[in-house]
Amino acid sequence: MTSTYRLEVWNDSRDVDHLWTNGNLGEAIPDVMTPATWSAVSEFVSRALVGAAVPGHRAFGRIGGRIYLDLSVLASIGATFGISAETVLRTAEPIFGTLPAGTTIPLVRLPKVGTAIALGKGAVVGAVRARTIRRNLDGLLAGIPDRCAELHRAITDARSPAELADLWSTIGPLFATVGNLMDVVHRIGSALASTPKRLAAMEPEMLTSAGAELASLGPLLGLAALARGELDWAGYAQRYGHRGPHEFELSMPRPAEDPGWRDAQLALLADAVDPADLLAAREAARAEALRQVEAAHPRRVTRVRRALDRWAAAARMREQVRSEAMRVFWVIRAFVLRAGELTGLGEDAFFLSLDETIELLHGRPADADIALRKATYAHYVAMPPPPPLVRGSYDTEVGAVSEVAATGQVAGTGASPGVVEGLVRVLPTVEDGAQLRPGEVLVTAVTNVGWTPLFPRAAAVVTDTGALLSHAAIVARELGIPAVVGCRDATSALRTGMRVRVDGRRGTVTQLE
Repeated sequence: MTSTYRLEVWNDSRDVDHLWTNGNLGEAIPDVMTPATWSAVSEFVSRALVGAAVPGHRAFGRIGGRIYLDLSVLASIGATFGISAETVLRTAEPIFGTLPAGTTIPLVRLPKVGTAIALGKGAVVGAVRARTIRRNLDGLLAGIPDRCAELHRAITDARSPAELADLWSTIGPLFATVGNLMDVVHRIGSALASTPKRLAAMEPEMLTSAGAELASLGPLLGLAALARGELDWAGYAQRYGHRGPHEFELSMPRPAEDPGWRDAQLALLADAVDPADLLAAREAARAEALRQVEAAHPRRVTRVRRALDRWAAAARMREQVRSEAMRVFWVIRAFVLRAGELTGLGEDAFFLSLDETIELLHGRPADADIALRKATYAHYVAMPPPPPLVRGSYDTEVGAVSEVAATGQVAGTGASPGVVEGLVRVLPTVEDGAQLRPGEVLVTAVTNVGWTPLFPRAAAVVTDTGALLSHAAIVARELGIPAVVGCRDATSALRTGMRVRVDGRRGTVTQLE
């Protein structure tokens, strides 16, 4: 392990008593981030959460180099104006998950006037953005692929550092736009946050995208089309090649850059259930669930249908915006790579922030100790990841290394209905996916879009982290695969080879004799 002597500290929990979670953000960005990625993610999330910006605090940070949401800041914003922390977190439960019983949320003392002014500004900015963007949302999203393709060509053609630096005047505004788009869909989603829980309590089979393709399913359906010969690799790479398990991390190649990735994923699909069959069965179950609601609650069915349609439309919008944001992140990766080529830094450029890279391209040497940052990055990558929920000053040097006895009993959020029995397969990373046998129960800490091609092989999905609107929950519901998410201890309480019963409605996993 790298020595801790003189290493940078990438731990915002140090010396503060806050409650942190990596739910939601942590599934999208599961890795220790290089400095280039952290600078890009900080800008992106600041725009996406503009309504949570208060004087002296921001609602996210790093613990062990990984992104975490600061629940204390979010709860304190509400408490400043008389809203209890419990109410704030109960409203956000479908997004960030359910906290363990008895969890207390330490609050931060915020200046009431300053906070009110900041939130007022954020509300005005958000409202203006929403009004402007929603008038032309479809046009904005439709134009991003072509704009990104043009920027990729321009980056490749740049012949000097100054010429490349000039391109940031185009890349920067596009990057700001996708951050603003995430803020808009976040606001829409927040307004509908209680809908999934209410509908799931009535008939969980209704919670799908209403027959339309979610962007997070695109890579899976594209691979299936590729396997059937209905799509070639160039077409796949153009549509879906920017999506992968490490899509936020700028130093990581995208699937479109790695033909070996294609072959590995097609091999996984070879003996899996056809995703088209799963989707068809799920749509039939959804239609039947709606018929049952109509029979049992004839006066409520119109209201239920409207709520379901609004929620499904918001889910599709959120997933599409996230996909196009990742397309822009790929452009930024190309920009940093080209900066490394033109300055002689090579891939060491990922250990500069974006601002430092632009300064370097303008001929002003970056005041950064790249060797120190590389050592710091290697140190945190070697450490066990912090737990999903962190309270207080977390010691990243010790890490979450204690072994927990496997009990075979797990409880979490029932995210996709159905009861199945099968053998457990615990996968630490998506790169271990080839170990998953068809019909096994996939157990892992967290999933994101890069895990989607594994889902048709799984009888059920169980995760440590997640909520009703997490990736595992959404994709499992779309495909009709039982899922239990937000278990916190699934990867320690379950062992590969155990035979278990997964109840995706009740949110339980039970070991069988």
